[in-house]
Amino acid sequence: MWADSLNDETHTAVIRYETDLALSRTGKDVGTPILTFKPGQPNEGSFFGPVISKSPRGDEALKLWDAVETIATTSGVAELKRSLRSPLDFS
Repeated sequence: MWADSLNDETHTAVIRYETDLALSRTGKDVGTPILTFKPGQPNEGSFFGPVISKSPRGDEALKLWDAVETIATTSGVAELKRSLRSPLDFS
């Protein structure tokens, strides 16, 4: 199955377009994920991240999402970064 898809370029153009669009919004010195909030609006905000060591659940996930959106759509915020503080937890 995977071998059959190796040379299949069905989605190549879409992936290239979306990648170029994301990088045009953030700059090319970032990784993934790239999130965009409120695309096409005056307060559109795009950035790389968040990179998290453990996935929040329930209300904590909503709280994180709201905070990320607030930071992304606040005019003048260029970067928020720190080193990894805890080991990765995939539970």
